[in-house]
Amino acid sequence: MDLKKKIVIGMVLFSVLPISLLFYGYQIFRAKDILHRAEHAEYVYVHEGEEFKTFHKRMVDRKVISNPIAFAFAAKLMKYQENMKPGKYLLEPNSTVVETIRLLRRGDQVPVKITFNNLRFKDQVPGRVCKGTVADSVEFLEMLNDKTFLNHYGFDTTTIGTMFIPDTYEVFWTYDAEDIFDRLNRAYKEFWNKERRAKAAAQNLTPIQATILASIVEEETKHVDEMPMVAGLYLNRLKKDWLLQADPTVKFALGDPTIRRVLTKDLATDSPYNTYLYKGLPPGPIRIPSIPAIKAVLNPKEHSFMYMCAKPGYDGYHNFARTSAEHGKNSRAYQKWLSQENIYR
Repeated sequence: MDLKKKIVIGMVLFSVLPISLLFYGYQIFRAKDILHRAEHAEYVYVHEGEEFKTFHKRMVDRKVISNPIAFAFAAKLMKYQENMKPGKYLLEPNSTVVETIRLLRRGDQVPVKITFNNLRFKDQVPGRVCKGTVADSVEFLEMLNDKTFLNHYGFDTTTIGTMFIPDTYEVFWTYDAEDIFDRLNRAYKEFWNKERRAKAAAQNLTPIQATILASIVEEETKHVDEMPMVAGLYLNRLKKDWLLQADPTVKFALGDPTIRRVLTKDLATDSPYNTYLYKGLPPGPIRIPSIPAIKAVLNPKEHSFMYMCAKPGYDGYHNFARTSAEHGKNSRAYQKWLSQENIYR
């Protein structure tokens, strides 16, 4: 082959190659088959410090992308390798290569919802709130027992349970333990707005004290409609500087909230949580109270009752009394019912 022919062939190849690459790029950027199963969305994860080749291999192994070469080619052109952001992402069906790379480059993570309610102890919180994220629940628990750390937020190891407002929150998969703690602290501050703080102050309570009282109210009754009544009774006793004499605080002091019958000997249990021995509120919550219980303390039923006793039966409601004599009558009726039902503990 003479030199002239070689030059012509070379020129042809030189012109065809860029055109081919442009055409290939055009096809890729129009491609609709980035997901392997077009009828399903896919969650994909980019880990902290992960290299593109590792991420790419995992997506290929999971068969999330149907054209590995096209995906890698587009990622190179769009400089995704230099702009990878860790996170949990949702790839919708029929997403194009461009849409997918842009989503990942922007770091548009899909939120993770964490929900916690009906928790009794602070030790139960980490497992609930760290689930679905990279946060370490052990690290979160250590934070709950770190006096110096908690002091920065205005709590201590005894009162920290009052910071948690049971609800559903949105976080991100990349949140670590401190990120989640900060998110819940923001929720606490949002809940305790100016109006609620004013309502607590009207009862001569701080937000922490109101929550401690709410924990007692919720342990006394699971009926939301009765909570304002119970809250009003305990507020009456606090205002008169009486002992609260709340049975749930005795159960907490004994370490057994399942006790159904509090005995006379139990009332002598020496604990700062035993409100039969110590005036005022206990040093911390006896459970993590629900929002309705907190609202009941902030919006109590105004009445003159000073005593309460569970009604005989299994409905969980209470009889209220103004005098000790009236309360004694109610108490004897309840104790008689417990004996009839063979409930001795």
